[in-house]
Amino acid sequence: DAVLHPRATKDARVLAQEGWHYEVEEKGQPLTFKGVVFNEMKGVYSNPDSVQGRTLLNNLLPDTPYGVDSGGMPEEIPNLTFEYLQGFHRRFYHPSNAKFWFYGDDPPERRLE
Repeated sequence: DAVLHPRATKDARVLAQEGWHYEVEEKGQPLTFKGVVFNEMKGVYSNPDSVQGRTLLNNLLPDTPYGVDSGGMPEEIPNLTFEYLQGFHRRFYHPSNAKFWFYGDDPPERRLE
């Protein structure tokens, strides 16, 4: 249920917490970007080995899921809007885009009931 019907597509506050939001560190100081994903991706892109690995995959496999960064580029994350997130989820997180693999010696028809 969390994949096909996540709270993040119904409640903009989830994006604000998990994705990005503005925060004031101290009175009189400029606004800063914060957010779980934003901070994680800043960490990923501050590591030279991660940057090299991402660049390699982006260039070798550009048209595959391995060629894109699922967390996002830190400088682009603040451009993400709630409406864009909803549309992206509607388009890509749909059962018709899923693939399933079964393993075992029980009848496959039984699993599909």
